[in-house]
Amino acid sequence: MIPNPIFRRLIYTVAAVVIGLWIAGIFVTIFQCTPVRAAWDFSITDRHCLPYVNFLLGSAFLTMLTDAILCILPLPYIWKLQIPKKQRLVLCALFGVGSLYAIPLSILIEYIANNCRLLAPVLRVSFASLLCTP
Repeated sequence: MIPNPIFRRLIYTVAAVVIGLWIAGIFVTIFQCTPVRAAWDFSITDRHCLPYVNFLLGSAFLTMLTDAILCILPLPYIWKLQIPKKQRLVLCALFGVGSLYAIPLSILIEYIANNCRLLAPVLRVSFASLLCTP
């Protein structure tokens, strides 16, 4: 088990956020449009859809945040392992570098959010209409 209560609470909180994102993703994907069929049937003209791209961008941000937390959280415990200092440094560096992917990914998300209409001709028509809904 996890002996430190603060560490345990953080792990449970991150797990709750990840599970919540998963459940929300299922429901938002299914019920993003009224009628529900309008999410994949673009021939329906009287449809009302949520701005799905906003959900995707928000969930991507939360996913990046939880991934970074999960990479950084075990560092104090790795440092306390009874192994040579060089191996501890390498392990901490690996976990630390694992969280650095969030930097270019956040830049990519920002670029897509700001230039969605510019990217539409490059993307397939149906994919662009899904991502670039107003």
